[in-house]
Amino acid sequence: MCKLFTFFLVFIAFFITNVFSESLNLTLEDAISVALKTNKDILLAEKDKQKYEELVKEAWGNVYPTISAEGSYIRNIDLPVLFIPPGTPFNPGTSTMTFSMGANNSFSASITALQILFSPKLNTGIQIAEKSKQYSKMTLLAEKSNVTLSIKKSFYSLLLTEKF
Repeated sequence: MCKLFTFFLVFIAFFITNVFSESLNLTLEDAISVALKTNKDILLAEKDKQKYEELVKEAWGNVYPTISAEGSYIRNIDLPVLFIPPGTPFNPGTSTMTFSMGANNSFSASITALQILFSPKLNTGIQIAEKSKQYSKMTLLAEKSNVTLSIKKSFYSLLLTEKF
């Protein structure tokens, strides 16, 4: 892909100078700058680098505590009633006894905090994410170096052909 892009860039530069009979003043730095900004492999490597940086953040997100809060409210229009039948140890009488239970309004709230103290899986996941991030940085650097080398070779080849 890099060689194709480089060939295409050199071909366009040569084609423009020959067809329009105008000189194209493209310095080596300009050619490298254009190639580094528009090369698809470099753009993909940069996106991969961003993706792996986000994966590292995601891995570290599992280390932080998890805090949750919950609340509830119950309004009883009629209070719940407990019936105790007659002839039992709790109701020795002959009629059914009733007991009202609860309150008209009931509130409940809870807060839960969870912190992982040690997890080998979590530590391994963070290490893998960090290594992947470093690998993606090296891949990006290698792509940039390859494109720069290809542009320099093509540029100097073009200068050599113009000289002879």
